[in-house]
Amino acid sequence: MKAWIFAVLLAAASVSVYSYPNALNDMTPDGKGAQAAEEILEVVQRAAASMEMAPNIQEFNAFVYEKASKFSIDELYESGFLETLPDGSRGLVFIGSNQPGSYALTTGRSGAKPCPGGFTAEFGLKRHETCEYGGPSFSAHMDIRANTLRMSDQTGLALHEGFLKVIDPKNFHELQALRTRRDRHIKMEALMVLKEFYTKFPHGARLIQLYTYPLHSEIVTREFEGQEYTVQNFRVFLKLDAIKKDYPFLSGYLEDFRDLFRSEVIVSNKQGATILKMAFDSQKDIFSLSMLTRQGKVIPFDAKGNPLFDQEVRGVGLKELEFDVDMTLFVNVFGIKFTTENIDSAWRYHREGTKGALEVRLTNIDRTSLFGKAEGKVPDWVRDLAIPKKVDNVLFGFTRLLVNANNGEGSRMVMEWDDSDPENVAFHMRGTTELLDNYYVRFAAAAIKYCFQTDGNTQYDMQRLLTRTLNAIILDMRMYSGDGVRQEALSNAGSVSKDG
Repeated sequence: MKAWIFAVLLAAASVSVYSYPNALNDMTPDGKGAQAAEEILEVVQRAAASMEMAPNIQEFNAFVYEKASKFSIDELYESGFLETLPDGSRGLVFIGSNQPGSYALTTGRSGAKPCPGGFTAEFGLKRHETCEYGGPSFSAHMDIRANTLRMSDQTGLALHEGFLKVIDPKNFHELQALRTRRDRHIKMEALMVLKEFYTKFPHGARLIQLYTYPLHSEIVTREFEGQEYTVQNFRVFLKLDAIKKDYPFLSGYLEDFRDLFRSEVIVSNKQGATILKMAFDSQKDIFSLSMLTRQGKVIPFDAKGNPLFDQEVRGVGLKELEFDVDMTLFVNVFGIKFTTENIDSAWRYHREGTKGALEVRLTNIDRTSLFGKAEGKVPDWVRDLAIPKKVDNVLFGFTRLLVNANNGEGSRMVMEWDDSDPENVAFHMRGTTELLDNYYVRFAAAAIKYCFQTDGNTQYDMQRLLTRTLNAIILDMRMYSGDGVRQEALSNAGSVSKDG
């Protein structure tokens, strides 16, 4: 009897710890988030492993690839691949169909309704002979609709909040209490969180440990004006030697990205406080993220790094949030270096009833500065493209049109979710912009083709790694479907009883 009571008490104690499985299942109101994630991931897995592409789409892709070195929007616009859409523009409608054992990609008519786990994607162009920044220009639009099963903006916000709860200062003490004797020498809170993640998601963790260095991350608790909070500086490095061993062609592809780009992103609220910082760097750590949190909420901070608790943001139940995103971008193409100090956009999230929306509008792009000259082994397309004497003016005209697209309407995008049917969430993304058909478009298209083109061996490596990653994540999701969290709690209780 005493042993039974002791086991129950231990199970109750472990349940009080908020861990990653709790966050996973809490992202849906019925507590079956792992099951919902597994469903959508299986759709993605089918699309990655067995995409059946219609012949006309294969021909279209081959056409775009062939023309990329000397790309012209006008040539694409006049090609026989595009059809006249209901609004008078010329474009294509792609339809993705989730089928048993496979995923089919075909073309169809505008306005088609996606099947569960499927999507429709419309892309269109409308030509203008002249515009303020030269001509011709093309108004471009996209309209994407998808059935995302049980995944919505609400599940995403709930999952994010749940993961932040795990690194809440009060939860750290519980994580420490559950550690066994053999690893009590670990003092860094970052190691405790990583250990918790590795323990709860062993299949995905194995891949992370094999191919990345997440241990450079810092997760510490601090106190300001008597209140505890968590500082998170998350950094990811790639283990290229390990990738080379298992995926040699992919490794060579990644090596070519060295010093190709750097980008920093700062997200700020309307009061001017920083919500988070992100960085992407192809030379050093591939990704980094810095933010302050407590109790599952994001805490904005001032210029000194001090938390502003009165401005904290909670994801669950969020009705409206406006924020700004400022990005700097550096790109190095064969020694020709492009630097844009500020690419600014305004964002607004709002939720009413069963509908949520995220609106994005491009507000400013600074003049891009160019320096350096082509060096090293320069491909033919760089020599063949006659660089204008005032190429910075060409770039500036292109970016100004992006900001002031379509007679001042600007470049914008809206993502909407409707979960009135929680089993079949309707996702809708639409966007508009305007593009100049000038030297910059041709240079960018050729550079993208050269930098991102892959041969059959590299594509095979990519597919193998993607399939392996999805399989690992799905296996981890299956651990916590149904009553998995209760079983996890009992497992933790048994571990503490044995070692502690």
